[in-house]
Amino acid sequence: MESVKRFNICYYNWAKEPWEDSIDKLVREKIKELRPTGSGATEVVIDVETTGLEDTDEMLQISIIDTEGNTLFNSYIRPVFHESWPQAEEINQINIQTVKDAPEIQDVAGQLAAILKDVKNIIGYDVAFDVDMLKRFGIPVNDEAEITDVMKLFAPIYGEWSDKYGCFKWQKLTTCAAYFGFDWKNIKAHDSFADCLATLYCYKKLEGGNDNEQM
Repeated sequence: MESVKRFNICYYNWAKEPWEDSIDKLVREKIKELRPTGSGATEVVIDVETTGLEDTDEMLQISIIDTEGNTLFNSYIRPVFHESWPQAEEINQINIQTVKDAPEIQDVAGQLAAILKDVKNIIGYDVAFDVDMLKRFGIPVNDEAEITDVMKLFAPIYGEWSDKYGCFKWQKLTTCAAYFGFDWKNIKAHDSFADCLATLYCYKKLEGGNDNEQM
């Protein structure tokens, strides 16, 4: 998920409880009902696209692949309380028509829980945002799992220093992908599945992978 301009939305009054608590309850009930058993993957790459960056925003797309590039989950998500998200749409090109027939988060909660059940290493680009978003909507993530943020690993390699913050600047995924020669081919950045593939490619480059290896 690349950064988008933040905007505030107050709690919705469509239910007695705050909207987030309502969705969280539905998600947890669905997970309990399905009794997920695990996917067997211990390392995954995740990415989500959202309606924005605020605590009141929702997920629009979730993708998870393993470190061999196999798709474990890839779906648009229909938000429950948002009908438009103009700032985010400018970046991810997802609008209400894109997601109108997609499942809501509680519909895929069991599947996501199963995938993440035994994961020991979660890889992503600015991955804390993605993990926090999943947790906020009631998707259980192993708290003992290692979090590998390719964005933070790439910053000192790119080497752009920030005097203001006293550290190397974090770069966009597109910058990291270009640096390592990722070929987007017929996919585009800011699609969560495409971003997973780019992140995995960059991760393998950072780990010393084959220069010609691309999923």
